[in-house]
Amino acid sequence: MNKPTTAEVARFFDKVKITKHCWLWIRGINSGGYGVFEFHDNSLRAHRFSYELFVGPIKPGYCILHRRECGNRNCVNPHHLYMGTRADNARDREIWGNRLLNRFSKETGGSVLTTGKRIRQLRIDRKLSQKQLAEKLGVSRQAVNGWENDKGLPYWTNLGQLADLFGVSIKFLLYGENNKGGKTDE
Repeated sequence: MNKPTTAEVARFFDKVKITKHCWLWIRGINSGGYGVFEFHDNSLRAHRFSYELFVGPIKPGYCILHRRECGNRNCVNPHHLYMGTRADNARDREIWGNRLLNRFSKETGGSVLTTGKRIRQLRIDRKLSQKQLAEKLGVSRQAVNGWENDKGLPYWTNLGQLADLFGVSIKFLLYGENNKGGKTDE
């Protein structure tokens, strides 16, 4: 990446909302939930730009991944990012991403609520908007929307916050099981 000018760095930060934990990209978001930043006539993923700006060059063929503690694809905080291989990315996606979510609904024939649908129902029951829930958790509204539409799972820290906020267990959020292991949402 070419070294950005002070004006380009300022333009980058004009599109960032700094919260207690994350630096949330608040402008263009691609279909995968990642921020997009126009730099020298190229569309770059904003988290990759941030990594190169604050940490250093990205090795050819490597990915910039979000740490599990963060979990926001639109976060550009360099402390929440790390460089990894495609295998690392696939592993993280397998553990945290769509495949895990889809496994639950496919295995049950869709008869059990997904984690996203459970989060949505709990949010609505408490008369919270996605924006209000996002503000309580220190994440973006887009992150909450992604969870509710089964485009990704919240990271453990977010799951803990959700469980505390909604008065349920993490096990319930993930599997629809009460603390004794019985199904509660079939």
